[in-house]
Amino acid sequence: MSRPAALFDPLRGPAVARIAGPPGRPSEFSDPLVRLLAAVPARLDGRPLPRVVAVTTARESIGLLLSEPRVDPAAGFEAIDGGLTWTAEPLTIGRTHPGGGGCGVPWPLLVPFGRVVPDGPAVMANLEELGGLELSGEPADVLALAESLAADLAADRFGGHPGVVCVNCAWELDALDAVRVVTSPSRALADAETHRRRVDAAGAQWASLPELRRHGIRGTPRPLVIIDPHGHDPQSRARLLSLAGPGLAVVTATHSQDPTAGAGPRRAFGDRWRLHVNGRSLRWEPVGVNLRFGDQPSPTFVPDLRIAAPEPSSLREAAGRTAAGPPPSAAEVLPGAVELQVLGVVQAAGAAVPFTSQRALDLACYLAFHRDGATVDKLRYWLWRRGGPPPRAKTLANVVSRARVCLGRDADGEPYLSYLGADGVYRLSEQVTTDLERFASWRKLADRAPPQQALECLRAALRLVRGAPFGGGSGETFSWADASWRSHVEYLVDSTAHRLADAALDLDRVEVARWATLRGLAITPDCEQCYQRRIAAARRSGYRREVDLVMRHMDELQREPLPELDDLATGALEGVPLA
Repeated sequence: MSRPAALFDPLRGPAVARIAGPPGRPSEFSDPLVRLLAAVPARLDGRPLPRVVAVTTARESIGLLLSEPRVDPAAGFEAIDGGLTWTAEPLTIGRTHPGGGGCGVPWPLLVPFGRVVPDGPAVMANLEELGGLELSGEPADVLALAESLAADLAADRFGGHPGVVCVNCAWELDALDAVRVVTSPSRALADAETHRRRVDAAGAQWASLPELRRHGIRGTPRPLVIIDPHGHDPQSRARLLSLAGPGLAVVTATHSQDPTAGAGPRRAFGDRWRLHVNGRSLRWEPVGVNLRFGDQPSPTFVPDLRIAAPEPSSLREAAGRTAAGPPPSAAEVLPGAVELQVLGVVQAAGAAVPFTSQRALDLACYLAFHRDGATVDKLRYWLWRRGGPPPRAKTLANVVSRARVCLGRDADGEPYLSYLGADGVYRLSEQVTTDLERFASWRKLADRAPPQQALECLRAALRLVRGAPFGGGSGETFSWADASWRSHVEYLVDSTAHRLADAALDLDRVEVARWATLRGLAITPDCEQCYQRRIAAARRSGYRREVDLVMRHMDELQREPLPELDDLATGALEGVPLA
């Protein structure tokens, strides 16, 4: 797997396969629903976009539920309910409309709410049009729904690259590139205020955000979703809801005793948008429909206390002066002009052109891990299956050329990937670095720093880990890493998790210790030393239920507890209150 296993699996369709062209040019979509929605702007023949509240999908028809009536539907659609709903037959999906294509879906914040009870259509709501969505119900149910919505947004089915900020949600969400988990509503509020100013400036300069997306305008702000499934701070909650609107959606819990309840923006149907959650049953108001949500997260192995991934301190603080010896340099942990990131799905940050060839990315990574360079024969041997015929000289030359173009050139105009030298070797510039080098630099800084700063350094190192190393390959790519690098990187991550957990326990930073063990288990799920430290953190916190869950999970794995865990068997914490 390229990422830690997701605990969030709502009822979704197949993942979208999207081929994105350069900004301002059409994109190709293999997902039928995405393809249809991306074609709606062209089917309007220049008329303004409708304000879409939700999209319904059934075997017989596709429907767009609008917040205001429009009796001039797009070509292929029919207006019903006085223009509040546009419907189209599924046969229209995939048909090319003259001038169609589009630059993407103008409504990227569509998320699944479930199916209309008992056997009605599936409903996807447009969080951007809703603006503010208030959740009510049992806290556990609200939290599960909110986390599932965050995971769906991170999947980016509709190509809008949304950002998601979650307040005190499960740590697994923080492993997703689009999601950031914070520990206080004030941090989310600061992000929302900054984003609101940016979106308002863009809207004042050009047009509404859906129209900007329709035309593929460069610099269009990406949508942001703030999710606070707790809503404990009424003032922050009210302020967040007041900021909701185009480009910024807010999902928050509401409480009957909260004096600010109902302070959200009033939209269609003359009332605010609310979802009452009861297990997998939802009541959507003011629409007045009952929905059945998809499968909720399994609580089998999730601690009751949801500890968010601790946020790193600033670079200067984390790499502060040591008690003895020369001060660590922040330059040691900064990325190069181009950074090849292998601690998760392999990607190239800062590349001049996005890598569309996995083989070219594979070659660049191989050279980044072999700084002395590689000959043509060595590249043929390590990058292609040894059971098959070797690649032709032209094939290899094309791969090298693609990698060179994607990596780009330095300030002097020299390519980061050299041409074949007199010694017959290809080399990468020192300005092309890897996230593993940064990871190692943070570890070295931790060796030279006092305890508190060492903890910050180790935490910064672990935050670079997005998933299983060298992920996202096709099976033939990154196979050279199997020889030693993959296991070596897994060992480094695992041992760093142990070091951070131990340092955190010594400093009584229990939440950091728990987060470190969960990060380690995401990469090495059978590491008993991670389990040992996780149970120690749970015991220090007094969460007996988490201890029992960990022990039960180890039993399911048919693993014997380490000797250090013998005193933590079920019943060992009698008298300690449940979490």
